[in-house]
Amino acid sequence: MSIATKLNQQWHAIADNELDPQVLGQRIPAWQALELCAHDDVVARLLRAAQDGDELSGFVVLYATLPRLKMLARAHNRYYLDDFVADFWLRMMSFPQTRMRKNIVVNLALDTLKRLNRSGAKSSRELLVEKVPIRDVHKNSTAEVINLIATGKALGIVSASTAGVLETVYARGYSCSQAARIHNISHDAVRSRCSQAARKLRLHAPQLLAAA
Repeated sequence: MSIATKLNQQWHAIADNELDPQVLGQRIPAWQALELCAHDDVVARLLRAAQDGDELSGFVVLYATLPRLKMLARAHNRYYLDDFVADFWLRMMSFPQTRMRKNIVVNLALDTLKRLNRSGAKSSRELLVEKVPIRDVHKNSTAEVINLIATGKALGIVSASTAGVLETVYARGYSCSQAARIHNISHDAVRSRCSQAARKLRLHAPQLLAAA
């Protein structure tokens, strides 16, 4: 199931949930707040609430930005929509209030692309370790990456076959094309496995930290 499908299903499950009346000054369902996201003052208030820990407000902003993230993912096929969604959430949480004035949704989407481009300029090893940090081990060392992948495999977060692909790319430093030949799968399959596995590992970071 694609990330877009999952987000759509999640949205339909929560669209009727009401926002805290303190967010927009009235008690309205999430779907109505989404319709109001054409107004920057509404987005700004939802964004501030999200940064204060209101997940429903954050999801409304994410869903309002999703069409632009899809457009950027199509235009920059170096990245997956999964990457845009994950980095968007991080950017949303750190978006400065001084920029919450106009074109907020557009700026959030473009900032997400900038984050991805900066990450993409790093080595694949740096990127994986940065997104899923493991304490008390020298950053970016091969041992750290191998330990991270092995822990993910032991915890059942990634499969044995995917762990092998991750180690080839992230620990041994092979390109996706080289890894595809080594594992006898397509280049796209390597990219997909690496992207999805990195996201799973990132989501389970607390478990990985506890097991390290």
